Amino acid sequence: MKTAIIGASGFVGRHLLRKHRSRHPDCIGTCFRHQGDNLTVFDLREPDIRPLRLVETGHEAVVISAGETNIASCEHDLNAARINVHGTLELIDQLGRQGLHVVFLSTDNVFDGKLGGYSDDSPPDPPMAYGRHKWEIEREIGNLAERHTVVRLSKTFGLEKGDGTLLDEMASTLAAGQSIRAADDLVFSPTWVEDVVEAIVAIPDRDLRGIINVSSPEAWSRYDLGVALADVLGADPDLVQRVSFSELQLSPDRPLNTSLTCDRLRTELEMTFRPVQDCVEQVARNWKDRS
Repeated sequence: MKTAIIGASGFVGRHLLRKHRSRHPDCIGTCFRHQGDNLTVFDLREPDIRPLRLVETGHEAVVISAGETNIASCEHDLNAARINVHGTLELIDQLGRQGLHVVFLSTDNVFDGKLGGYSDDSPPDPPMAYGRHKWEIEREIGNLAERHTVVRLSKTFGLEKGDGTLLDEMASTLAAGQSIRAADDLVFSPTWVEDVVEAIVAIPDRDLRGIINVSSPEAWSRYDLGVALADVLGADPDLVQRVSFSELQLSPDRPLNTSLTCDRLRTELEMTFRPVQDCVEQVARNWKDRS
């Protein structure tokens, strides 16, 4: 299905656009500021989809991957709510009026993080502004767009050396002989970005609607990931310092265990995910080879 990507300069959005353009080279990808890569500038603070000419150019679906993701900005900057809530709802309303299938990328941070293992229909209770922004969209999207899907993501990473994502960042530090402080109580469902892309591409094609969790079925802590990387790298395991999240003195309201279960994904898409250990080994190999 020909799909536009709102927020195609971000990590997930960039991978989505590449996948969609392999099928439809002229599908639209947007960014906030001009960045090349044949992207269209689009301001989510004051969205206007008319210049995009989505229906006229044969687009049937739109993925909303844009927004303010900096947790501190979401807590303290009113402009973040203008982007994440008010602008996004206005955009969804415009897309819904054109009959397009709206796929909104949400987050595991809509949950309180007290239990983990949250399912597609677990009740959200977000403790942070970022999660509350996403939850507000989840509540309202059905009133604005008949064809809609909310995709909840966990921590997404790549496998390229130097991409700066979760595993690469940790591996590069350990390979340099530097220590990392890794919380053993911060638990999530780390997922390879290409698996995420495959799922998101399939959702409008299968006309799946409502809320669907998209993540690996595995739950890992940051500490466990660090230990696994150190083992494959042959690094000193003492470089991975076990701490609690509270010791890092970051956001005190951060939900700790946001691991997901993905019943709809398993039954309706029959997806399998690359094992996290395989991903750990791939990233470690990137940094073991220092050539």
